[in-house]
Amino acid sequence: MAASEMAIRAKIRRYKSVFHKAHATVPERAILPWEYGIIKGKIFDRLVRQKILVPTVNDKYYLDELRDKNLVKRSSLIAIIAIVAIILIVLVVFLLRKLP
Repeated sequence: MAASEMAIRAKIRRYKSVFHKAHATVPERAILPWEYGIIKGKIFDRLVRQKILVPTVNDKYYLDELRDKNLVKRSSLIAIIAIVAIILIVLVVFLLRKLP
């Protein structure tokens, strides 16, 4: 994994952690992210597009934990499927080379 990707993932984890620590996981407890050191930028916008961070009134946001968990599960499933597919392709190539 590239260093830039690791930095992005770290920042995403930090953003989510800020919302968890502030208990901003429901609309009633939404926060102003910049008051907690979160900068509106590409990563913040990405989380909003994915509907992990949900805007409410007065430019406040909360973390949709259910949506976040579902996206993590889906990403993990896609990764597992990709790994299994690669293993199967390697196995088929290996077996085809063994044929006379």
